[in-house]
Amino acid sequence: MESKKIIAICQSGGEFVVNEDDESVSYTGGEAYALDLDQQTQLKDFKHELSETFQCNLNGMTIKYFLPGNRKTLITISKDKDFQRMVNFFKDSDQVEIYVISEEVAAVQIMSNMPASRSSRTTSSEAVIPSDDPMAIMQDDDAIVLNEPIEIAPLDVSSFSTEERHRRAATQWENIITDFQKGLTESLLDIFGKECYHGYCLRYLAEKLNKDLKGLSHDARRLLVQDFYAAAYAPKLDAFERCVENIKAISAEAYDWVIRSEPDHWANAFFGGARYNHMTSNFGQQLYCWVSEVDEFPITQMVDVLRGKIMELIYRRRLESSEWVTRLTPCMEEKLQNESSKAHSLHVLLSHGSIFEVRSESVVDMVDIDNWDCSCRGWQLTGLPCIHAIAVFECIGRSPYDYCSGYFMTESYRLTYSESINLIPNVDKPELRIGIIVTPPPTKRPPGRPKLKSAESMNFIKRQLQCSKCKGLGHNKKTCNKVNMLEEPEPHTPILTGLIADKPEGRT
Repeated sequence: MESKKIIAICQSGGEFVVNEDDESVSYTGGEAYALDLDQQTQLKDFKHELSETFQCNLNGMTIKYFLPGNRKTLITISKDKDFQRMVNFFKDSDQVEIYVISEEVAAVQIMSNMPASRSSRTTSSEAVIPSDDPMAIMQDDDAIVLNEPIEIAPLDVSSFSTEERHRRAATQWENIITDFQKGLTESLLDIFGKECYHGYCLRYLAEKLNKDLKGLSHDARRLLVQDFYAAAYAPKLDAFERCVENIKAISAEAYDWVIRSEPDHWANAFFGGARYNHMTSNFGQQLYCWVSEVDEFPITQMVDVLRGKIMELIYRRRLESSEWVTRLTPCMEEKLQNESSKAHSLHVLLSHGSIFEVRSESVVDMVDIDNWDCSCRGWQLTGLPCIHAIAVFECIGRSPYDYCSGYFMTESYRLTYSESINLIPNVDKPELRIGIIVTPPPTKRPPGRPKLKSAESMNFIKRQLQCSKCKGLGHNKKTCNKVNMLEEPEPHTPILTGLIADKPEGRT
């Protein structure tokens, strides 16, 4: 028998408004779509359909709903059990209202105003390798780390054969991606000093921008966020200014917000460190998913499950990386090969020393191979040689692999997952000895005079009486009714009366 279909009215892009009279919550604005669901619908399939409908990130999606008859408390759906509860709550209803809150607003399409070929993502004026969807380049089952190992501190590259070039290739900074909180920024300065460059999470900033601009329409906010992402990925100052001017044309308030948001912590055109094209801090998303699966477990079991999953992840990546035969990780190797295939059309001229002039059809870029620097800033931002640097290497007969960041090397990736999680040692725990006799605890004499007769055990069974005459139980021969009845004499007749009665007749 087919289960009943429930119409799910899914809304996104609006905002919740609290009614001051009865404190009920309503939802205004945004877009709405109708989907159907039933008892057989799975949460994973439903989220995929929502992701395609609203064009939002699958892993950055939050689903909420109101209970029947309760418009004051929003219920969050985080696992299959929550989703099935919602379906059961509304099984007798025709429809249910579902609210989709995307953590990464309008990040699907990153628009740029620079004339460029968006299919290649690399041009003479924009040599950045932006990612339309930061989570899309991660694997579905293990979305913590990309092919390149993610670490805060730089690797020790003394083991590489090109350590001298790595040492001379600009300073390796420590980079930390944070949110917009001032307290964390001050702590970073106290701990690491001014040499630690930290960037703001671009997804968090986009959410805050969309939230602060409540007076604008949904389409206007969507365009603002698109221009905001384009400004963040812009490699040069002129490209950044063009994107910001587009924001100003839509809303002067949004323009002021962008200027006050400290672009030197999130815009590529101003950032002083090396972000390696990682603009968001969502690398722990897989860990959050693991925790949500075991949130009902005790803390000890939860830690044990997480330990097992991390061990599986380390083992799987160690096994996969052992089969790689390239110097770079497969993802970075593919990007480098794509850039190398486009470098043949460029013309290289030696300027002086280690500085080269690279000319395309309309743009001239300067490449300094000793400092790992290019005027397009693609080399500095991504950690991989840009198309101009690769053209120089081909001209002078050098290998571009010697000028790639140590993070992207296959050997570095293997080193990241070379260690295993060991069991907790029992050095501080006492070893259990076999054959220990457990004795009862010592007892004290109770106060007062001891009793003369000890209390009998409750399990003591007394011997029942048995009659020696009738052999019956429960009495003796003195109280035996059966024997006493047999031995009882007949009623006594007076002697005189008996003599008179026995006297022969005729005698007086």
